[in-house]
Amino acid sequence: PPVTLPVTFISFTGQNRNNDNELTWSVQDEFNLSHYEVERSTDGISFQKTGTVGAANSSAATTYNYTDDVKNIISPVYYYRLKAVNTNSTWFYSDVVLIRSNKKTTFKILGNPFSDHLSFQYNAGAAGKMYVQLSDIKGSSIRKEEQLITTGAAYYTISNLSSLPAGIYILELWINRE
Repeated sequence: PPVTLPVTFISFTGQNRNNDNELTWSVQDEFNLSHYEVERSTDGISFQKTGTVGAANSSAATTYNYTDDVKNIISPVYYYRLKAVNTNSTWFYSDVVLIRSNKKTTFKILGNPFSDHLSFQYNAGAAGKMYVQLSDIKGSSIRKEEQLITTGAAYYTISNLSSLPAGIYILELWINRE
């Protein structure tokens, strides 16, 4: 016999607005639905819950919105799905929505303060050449490096920094001269 789902999905969309991914979904015929769990993935395989939105339990068309702050998550793409949870704790998933980041190039320092090495994660909007410069607080260049890179997220480490005195340093990163 056919199974009646506790909600009918009309649409599920998303878009990137710099540090936020904005999700919108429309449903109708909600029946005994407790809530929606918003799940995010950067690889399309492993999803993690990022938030919960309560269900209105309306038979009329209802639109929901959710904003996911992704400023600390470096990825060229984000995958989202909704877990619709019934009042009896059973659940099912929506289709997956793909959002491409509008950020051309982003990076995040990993481990600050540093001692022997300085690592960072970056996301390149295009393949090309990455230029890295480490300077002291006065602007004097301590280390310059360049590396051919591919599109997407990766890690880079500047090694052999143990001879530097404790202090404030500036890391500059350019990918394809941007």
